Amino acid sequence: DFISSEKAKRFLRKLPDYEGKSLLKHFAGAPSDAVDSIRCMLQMNPGKRQTVEQAVAHPFFRTLHSLDEEPTANSEFDFSFEDETPLPRARLRE
Repeated sequence: DFISSEKAKRFLRKLPDYEGKSLLKHFAGAPSDAVDSIRCMLQMNPGKRQTVEQAVAHPFFRTLHSLDEEPTANSEFDFSFEDETPLPRARLRE
């Protein structure tokens, strides 16, 4: 289960069943592969949502993406600065 908060689960259970709208109708005139890319990115369950790698490999982005030119980081990014409360303006600029 991707929702860990019991309060959030109760809230979602109380919502009425809702049949989603067709993205193809909502984005009428958009290329079908663009709409499919949006659909893949807008999954509520993060386990079903596209990864960044899958998103850039999607056919819609084929003319914008080349694996040979894809930059990669040498190490994982350190996000520990986000735990600083309050986050000083100077630190944000780093």
